[in-house]
Amino acid sequence: MAERAKSTTEVQGYERVANGNEVECQPQDMCQIESTGILCTVDYIPGNAQLYRLDQFGNCTQELYRPLP
Repeated sequence: MAERAKSTTEVQGYERVANGNEVECQPQDMCQIESTGILCTVDYIPGNAQLYRLDQFGNCTQELYRPLP
């Protein structure tokens, strides 16, 4: 039986960090775009800050998901 190839797209995940009245996007861990059912967080630890993908304006807005091993 043939094994199905995994089709995932890994991207840089960014943490939203408050800097006065501005929100900065700081690079953290690699995440994936396709849903695994688990949101991507700093160090992949549940409860840590959620990570996002940058939009066309450089804002961290799109939810990302934790890559599966």
